[in-house]
Amino acid sequence: MEMPLLRGDSYHPLDEYTGSTFFSRVQFANFDKCLARPFGSIGLWVDGCQFGAANYHIWSRSVLKGASRDAMHAGCLFVSRCLMDYFDKAMLYLDSQGIDGGQIVFENNIFESGSGFVVYIRNFHSSGGVPGMLFRSNWNENTGHATNLVIEGKEHRKARFLFAVNATSAIRCRRHAARALRIGCQRIADR
Repeated sequence: MEMPLLRGDSYHPLDEYTGSTFFSRVQFANFDKCLARPFGSIGLWVDGCQFGAANYHIWSRSVLKGASRDAMHAGCLFVSRCLMDYFDKAMLYLDSQGIDGGQIVFENNIFESGSGFVVYIRNFHSSGGVPGMLFRSNWNENTGHATNLVIEGKEHRKARFLFAVNATSAIRCRRHAARALRIGCQRIADR
């Protein structure tokens, strides 16, 4: 399923404003990208869904201002109580360049048996000093073990939980408040 595009693969005026989209108890499998947001999006809520075999479970890219469109960040995203397994490249791919990003929250999910990256960030800058990304109370098992992986022309010797390039946002991974991890990074990459 390509989203938010409902009329084909090319841009249509105001596609970037397709927002406040809710998915609840939906199963996605056997897609290249289960949920794709190629022109950004205001907001996406995903609750109690199951994601199966795919290259990417959630793929989101911002769009820069053009002659016929406004700029839009890669979107606010709220994912809870989902099972996300068998992702080959990345469970979450995010590229929000040239514009402040939205809020990304993953809470009470299960990530397992995905050979690719759990989180792959090419660009992300949060707005107003608010932590742009929060992972809380998620289970992660048997992920990030692919080798010689190519994502959008970039080669990676080995996948892992997080890959981030040009991310100046606060990223928090936590089980509970006492174990919060804050990363403000220019580059976390393969060494």
